[in-house]
Amino acid sequence: MGKIYSVTVNDTVRSEDNVAKGGTFHTVILNEYLWPLINLLKELDKRHSLKLANGKKSIQENGYSLVIILSFVTLFESYINYRRLNDTTISTENREAIKQIFPNQKAIITELYALRDSIAHAHIWKVTGDFIDEEDYNTFIPRIVSKLEEYGNKTFSSVIDIPTGKSKILNLWVIPTNIGYTEAVATFIIVSSLISKNNPEIIDTIVYDRVKVRDYLQEKILEFPNITKALGIDPF
Repeated sequence: MGKIYSVTVNDTVRSEDNVAKGGTFHTVILNEYLWPLINLLKELDKRHSLKLANGKKSIQENGYSLVIILSFVTLFESYINYRRLNDTTISTENREAIKQIFPNQKAIITELYALRDSIAHAHIWKVTGDFIDEEDYNTFIPRIVSKLEEYGNKTFSSVIDIPTGKSKILNLWVIPTNIGYTEAVATFIIVSSLISKNNPEIIDTIVYDRVKVRDYLQEKILEFPNITKALGIDPF
């Protein structure tokens, strides 16, 4: 499936192959993101270390994870626009639209956006801790953390445990330099599961190395079952 086109707000979704037949179309970016994002996740699979899970991540793990998280949340917002295009009862304000479409997932989505905001707005934290220098790895383990006051709003502070630098429900790092594999995969699971709830055909897209997004999602859910349990959605 290529780009998703909608002929009118309430008409049938058409594939890119039908564009040549003419008409007026609304372009929606959705599964265009999936090929490069699954590619990035596959690369991240090779570059993360469970030994660094509790501390500062390597440049490679951190860098890949930051890009993946930002891109998946952008994909999620594109999906919200797609739903709004085909349902005029959905609010034009994103926060309200998300409540309408996913009324039972508000808490998890709020944590997802807190994670996104910590990256997109380049939050700065003050961290005190210890360097761990082992034979095959070294990292920095935080003991005392505090967010500089000018970063994050009341909503952010309400879903983050500031003394640990992690989200309250999913236990995800929001200190930007500590964000890594777990946070990236959690974002993939959350966004893909939410989309699959109402539009499974999007997650059926075949992408990187002939991998179906749905199969890769299932693999990661088995690795992180707590994410799906907290989300309360069975994407299959």
